[in-house]
Amino acid sequence: MNRIQAFGQTYRSIKSLARDPRCVVDYYTLWRRIRFYGWDTTEAAMAPEDVACYIVWGEKFDTIDQVHADSRCQTETKAALKDRLRCGIPIHEAVRRHPTSRLRFEVWDKQFASLAEITRDPRCSPQYKTLVYRLQQGTPLDIAVQDKGVFLAWRRGTNA
Repeated sequence: MNRIQAFGQTYRSIKSLARDPRCVVDYYTLWRRIRFYGWDTTEAAMAPEDVACYIVWGEKFDTIDQVHADSRCQTETKAALKDRLRCGIPIHEAVRRHPTSRLRFEVWDKQFASLAEITRDPRCSPQYKTLVYRLQQGTPLDIAVQDKGVFLAWRRGTNA
């Protein structure tokens, strides 16, 4: 289980941090800031919704193009960097030539080694190819594993 620290407390997951009344953004924004953009957890929870940037090497970058153009980025192509981020590799490791993170997926407060393992769980509604497609479109994992109705409601911006 990946426990996270914010506001001087330990949380079981990003989802549990998003439930904290001090968190001013929704779960999806919080998740992307922490997992995709490399933000500090407390800063990610407290910054207004319209603030977005990548934080790596202690610097802020507005776009992934700027990160890739930096001489410290060892990732061969911008597409490879984007793919690593999309798969959940933290940005500080995604910029390395060979990331050290073993890819782990967390959903239902449980870690899985692969998407195939997730699709074997009875709580996962879509088949493997559908799950991969949803994730490639930028859908958070906890929404991507839901049935079609929940997924479509999320895409329309409503709560199911």
